[in-house]
Amino acid sequence: MNYLQLVEYLQQNANPAYNQFNAKIVNSGVPTIGCTVPFLRKLSKTFTVSQVLQFPTHQFFEVDMIVAMVVSSAKLPFCQKQPLLWQLASTLENWAVCDGCIVKNVKQDVENYFQLFCQMARDGRPFVARYGIVNLLGNFLDDSHLDKVFEICLQVVAKGYYVDMAVAWLVATAMAKNPTKTKHFMQNQGKNLNDFCYNKALQKMRDSLRVSSQDKQWTRTMKK
Repeated sequence: MNYLQLVEYLQQNANPAYNQFNAKIVNSGVPTIGCTVPFLRKLSKTFTVSQVLQFPTHQFFEVDMIVAMVVSSAKLPFCQKQPLLWQLASTLENWAVCDGCIVKNVKQDVENYFQLFCQMARDGRPFVARYGIVNLLGNFLDDSHLDKVFEICLQVVAKGYYVDMAVAWLVATAMAKNPTKTKHFMQNQGKNLNDFCYNKALQKMRDSLRVSSQDKQWTRTMKK
């Protein structure tokens, strides 16, 4: 299936009502067609990396999503995948594609991927930074990496709502996984997060079903 055939197929499987809803949520300058994420994820499995790298960028949201899904899930050696992930990250312009292509197969090169996503998180471009942050969130909130991840949160230089929300989301998720370390961070170095990140993280902890009622009560004593 070439690019034009893909666009035609997407249009044939679009849902206008969903498209109207999704376009508002995604908040992108890229036109949307109206296909659901499960549909796109299934369709992405029919393409190779070499195929999707030929597709134009930012013509349609759904095509961008398929490209991101294929690249992020590609089973390639780290030395081959790293430049592809940098290339992908540099094209990101909305949260939905960014968050929909978290890399999962990092076990063979854990530390290489960790360093890669730390570097992205410190990038000055907002969606490159968000991509690094959400990949740290998705893969590296384990006990051996968490302290370093918190350090990286304090080294984020990119500005904007989507970056701040990613940091808050990460810290709140860390609370569900390791409340002892997360509370220590929030009581100490975490005070250096900007007020929005810090308070939004506390709010997300209270909203989480995985955070205990006792820890939720603790968050109410910590607001800046």
